[in-house]
Amino acid sequence: MPQSLEDAKSKLSAKYLGKCGVHGVGIVRDQQAVRFDVDERVTEVERELLGKLLDEARQEAHPFKVIANIEPRANTYQ
Repeated sequence: MPQSLEDAKSKLSAKYLGKCGVHGVGIVRDQQAVRFDVDERVTEVERELLGKLLDEARQEAHPFKVIANIEPRANTYQ
């Protein structure tokens, strides 16, 4: 069990960043939650795996929440 919201974010970021379209991990303090920023262009397979990933992350983050923010990822190579 994480000791703080920052601890939960750090652990989840190390484990899940770069998987299933997760390109950012942040904190939403007013919701006591870790936020996963997810690229909306994930494949169907990745989307299915993302659901399992989020379930696992929620168990690891308890008592804090885990929320997914699905968004277009900025193209930084233009």
